[in-house]
Amino acid sequence: MDEARGGAEAVSPAAGGSVARSSTHSDAAPSGATATRPSIMDRLLAPRLRGVPLVPLALLGFAAWVTLGNYLPTRAVTLAAEDAIANQQAQNLAWEQQIRDDEAAAKRLETDRWANERILRNELHMSRKGEVPVR
Repeated sequence: MDEARGGAEAVSPAAGGSVARSSTHSDAAPSGATATRPSIMDRLLAPRLRGVPLVPLALLGFAAWVTLGNYLPTRAVTLAAEDAIANQQAQNLAWEQQIRDDEAAAKRLETDRWANERILRNELHMSRKGEVPVR
């Protein structure tokens, strides 16, 4: 007797001494129907797709694929352009600062008489009338 399976063993003389098992639960398919187990995808998608036409669903999927396919490369180009713009803006700020410094120096030369004389004497080696330059 096979206690693990939950059934009884009996020797059938008609079967030539083979063992026949009787079980309370059967692993075989019900008679008259071939039971095929649905795949995992069928079991997961069937409740969600029941009643949904496949053409609109396929079009929606295609539209999402096209949109994301066009968006991602466009986003990369946009990020590269934003980086280039940021670099140009930093360079523009540096040039604007240089222009402000030069304008301040020009204004100082226009108003500071001693700065002009210092440039004339030191850089251009000029002197006033009656002065003798000593080097």
